[in-house]
Amino acid sequence: MATLILTAVGTAIGGPIGGAVGAAIGQQIDQRLFAPAARDGPRLSQLRVQTSSYGASIPYVYGRMRLAGSVIWAMDLREARHRVSQGKGRPKAIVYSYSASFAVALSARPGQSIGRIWADGQLLRGAAGDFKVATGFRFYSGAEDQPVDPLIAAVEGDGQAPAYRGLCYCVFEDLALEPYGNRIPLLSFELIADAAPVRADMILTDIAARSAAYGPGLDLPIRAHAAAPLTGYAVDAANMREAVAPLIGLLGLDVWDDGAQVQIARPQGAAQMIGPTQLGAQPGAMGGPATSRMAAARHGLTSALRLGYADPERDYQPSVQQADLFVPGRSVHFDVPAVLDAGTARQRALAALIDRRAEADRLTLSLPWAALPLMAGGRVMVAAESGVWRVQATRFDAMRIVVELSRAPDIAPAVPAAEAGRGVPAPDRTAGETRLSLVDLPWLDAGLATRPFIVAAAAGTQPGWRRAVLLQSTDQGATWAEIGATAAPALMGRCADILGPAPPYCIDDGSTLTVDMLHDDMTLTSCDMAALLAGRNLMLVGQELIQFGVADRIGPARYRLSRLLRGRRGTEDRIAGHQPGEEVLVISRDTLIALDLPDGVKEVRVMATGIGDAVPCLRTLAIEGRAVRPLSPVHLAHRWSTDGALMLSWVRRSRDGWGWADGVDAPLAEESEAYRIVVTPDQGAGWTETTTTPVLTLPPAVLARLRAAGGRRLDWQVQHIGTAGPSLPSVARLDLM
Repeated sequence: MATLILTAVGTAIGGPIGGAVGAAIGQQIDQRLFAPAARDGPRLSQLRVQTSSYGASIPYVYGRMRLAGSVIWAMDLREARHRVSQGKGRPKAIVYSYSASFAVALSARPGQSIGRIWADGQLLRGAAGDFKVATGFRFYSGAEDQPVDPLIAAVEGDGQAPAYRGLCYCVFEDLALEPYGNRIPLLSFELIADAAPVRADMILTDIAARSAAYGPGLDLPIRAHAAAPLTGYAVDAANMREAVAPLIGLLGLDVWDDGAQVQIARPQGAAQMIGPTQLGAQPGAMGGPATSRMAAARHGLTSALRLGYADPERDYQPSVQQADLFVPGRSVHFDVPAVLDAGTARQRALAALIDRRAEADRLTLSLPWAALPLMAGGRVMVAAESGVWRVQATRFDAMRIVVELSRAPDIAPAVPAAEAGRGVPAPDRTAGETRLSLVDLPWLDAGLATRPFIVAAAAGTQPGWRRAVLLQSTDQGATWAEIGATAAPALMGRCADILGPAPPYCIDDGSTLTVDMLHDDMTLTSCDMAALLAGRNLMLVGQELIQFGVADRIGPARYRLSRLLRGRRGTEDRIAGHQPGEEVLVISRDTLIALDLPDGVKEVRVMATGIGDAVPCLRTLAIEGRAVRPLSPVHLAHRWSTDGALMLSWVRRSRDGWGWADGVDAPLAEESEAYRIVVTPDQGAGWTETTTTPVLTLPPAVLARLRAAGGRRLDWQVQHIGTAGPSLPSVARLDLM
């Protein structure tokens, strides 16, 4: 720029020679304006720290880049509370949850879209655009006509909310903070500003154009010859020199003013020859020695260079490629805010290392006025010196043109293969739709249940599912109450075949069951006999509780279960009547949410809404109260007495005696002992009786009446009548004599 101005001024005053003098002086000014500063030191890290300080710089982003951004607007945290059950006999707890609404500036130039978003290093938004945590989200590209965000407008008031035109930013509305310790997490964004890759010359030209907009005298003609493609680049600098320095250093470019344009490129074309005649100046008042040589000490040469960059194969994490000549010298670090693949980064590191070693060899020439056309950035060959030299600077000294040269590097050697290294990317798993199971279970723990044990379990159709919000209704959907979130994802699926009947009192080695889990990350495992008898691998199949000892994986998300225990926890009445496609649910206390229901409720509806649900998942359950009702009697038997009477007997079971560890009668577990017996002949009227002992005698007269009606067989059933209602009936059949 200064070269152009002073060339014109010099020509007007002193003709061609004056123009050449003006150009030489202008070059020195331009070099101070454009020459890269020291190229060592961190820069990429500046993009990874989220700020909210007034006056913080906002980068210009090109291509595809990951950056933290700056919070430019925020509301106070929003607090919500709801009452949740803590289990039987305990008061409800008040649980608080928090959400945040805020805006984050990403780029001072327009962008096209947002890709992934990370929160505290974990994916908040996946590559498919799915959010892993509940939030509202809006993206503004930075167009000059973009509207005011409706939330910001509502909070700030009419006419008080900025539209941030020309600024690429995004808005989060009610971002759930529970997964982040009820605080706003550290966010970083994959911003797609341009169709990648972006050319380096476009970036350099754009930087110059933006600099020109800040004041007169900066509207210089600039031409960049740097077609190298970059996946992404961010400019975060206070002036042009700081803005172009990393890119110039990365690509090994020179900057010079040819009198018409500022050129940014690697020098091309034939080198100008400086012959013996031009080097013939003698020492004295007119210029001193014609040449002087300066070479860096061996230990001062750069022998290794570490290039820091962002690697897209590692989620744009800071990466390093090193070039090392394995000779004595110093090691330097050069960090650039660019997205590169590992191979390109290794190539640029080696090229920069060779450039630095070559530049350490310096030559200063004292030349006559004919050397005025030499410009910084040009290439020359010098008599009696090997190789090509770069013109670093020119100046006047005692009516001579002093030209400072550095050796141009030879052709770079072949670059060895490079790898990005093994990263630890955040898993990008979609949530899928919520699947909800609502179950009336027997009591699973020691002791007595005093209320029905109604539980909800949920999972997603994809591995990324974590939680869903639950709503409960006990008035057939007229009103709904929030009851908190689901527990850990349950292991759920469906039967691929039908589970056949089998006795509940021995191991069922004859049956198998094939189940399809919701997704392939749901794993079923085998267990030994000791673990099986201790209660491991409890699964609800339809309405029957079973246990499985062997789980063989036979396909993606498909298992064949064998070595079964049937009718567990009093569900032997559900062994028969299984249907194809029945739901299966692995029973684990850390995946179950117990519902706190009012006394006397006969039906409950639960609605679950997860992050991937377009509509809620709704289930309805008719309550039987299996946890508080007595178990069906077992070992139904009969015998005939000598006087012709029929004696019926049975053995009661207890809700408080699953283990039967002491070998004596299990505790009653009810307020009183009572049984209802119904005798039904195949012909004629039946007979009902109640008793307080597990035995009933049918007198001969009753049997005679039954025979007289033509009956030949009797079906009889017995129910244990408990505090909360009768058990399910146990049934037996006998032939009349």
